[in-house]
Amino acid sequence: MLDNARLARDTSAMLCQDNGIPVFLVGMGRECTFSCDPVEALSAGVEQATKEHSIRPNCVDVLARQNTGTNRGKGYPIVHFFIAGEGCGARITLLAKGSGSEQRSKLRMLDPIEGLEGARAFILRTVAEGAPLSCPPVVVGVGLGGSFESVALLSKKALARPLGESSSVPEIASLERELLEDINSLGIGPMGLGGRSTALWASVESADTHITCNPISVNLGCWVHRRATADVTEEGFKAR
Repeated sequence: MLDNARLARDTSAMLCQDNGIPVFLVGMGRECTFSCDPVEALSAGVEQATKEHSIRPNCVDVLARQNTGTNRGKGYPIVHFFIAGEGCGARITLLAKGSGSEQRSKLRMLDPIEGLEGARAFILRTVAEGAPLSCPPVVVGVGLGGSFESVALLSKKALARPLGESSSVPEIASLERELLEDINSLGIGPMGLGGRSTALWASVESADTHITCNPISVNLGCWVHRRATADVTEEGFKAR
């Protein structure tokens, strides 16, 4: 894995042949406006990158399985918008989400009586079953609360946080540390061959939920964990 990373750095080659699912998280200031269709612009950028850098085309029609050849199609790439503070700029984060780890992600509507212990058990079970097939050591994104559809997005947002960045909520930060310790005690190790490094990081994002609900989503990321963020303003953009 380390040799692979060195070769990719030295030759500008990709770390993995699966360039993944392009997922964009666009956090906009309250005064942010676009002079173009931002989804179209991001999709065109993905298509341009695919052509110019010989990126493998992954996008297929969900029924016919016919490849578009451009890494863009109906609802693809994936783009999520949300309000993030004041100002007129936007912060765009791209997750190039590998399919192997995405396939092993899970969501469950727990019963409230299962509580936090039920959530812990579900997270560990999901990692134990899915990590060996997700090119570990993995990155674990967890969503807690909200609703059926929003908890999945919470887990994706958790996965998009920089590695090593703990939650600003003390109770959640403590849970993240405990989860990372518990996951690494599973002994799955790099590429499932055994060892103490099953996960590189575990992040949790939470939201309030209905009194009768207890949603949880676990989104796994592979060891490559391709992630990039840029701040976009009227003056241009700056990579972070």
